[in-house]
Amino acid sequence: MRFRPVSDVTVALRADGTLELLVRHTGRRVVIDEPSAAMWMALRQHNGDVDLAAEALAPHWNRAPDQLRRNLADFVEELCRARLMLPVQDLGPPA
Repeated sequence: MRFRPVSDVTVALRADGTLELLVRHTGRRVVIDEPSAAMWMALRQHNGDVDLAAEALAPHWNRAPDQLRRNLADFVEELCRARLMLPVQDLGPPA
């Protein structure tokens, strides 16, 4: 399954390597730490595909892809609970 940010979330990379997620319609801001920022960016680079994001990050973090896949799945679940990301069956081709 693939995931995408909700439509009104904007993202800003901060100088300290963290990401600030802003939900425009509520004004809610969420700051995620550097490892989570890397996971967010990997998910976005791989069209929301957890498996591909894990494969991409694993060699950089010296971790097994399966272990990282579990971490990414937990991260995405947390983002979905926070209403920052949504599951999508078919995102179509990348924009």
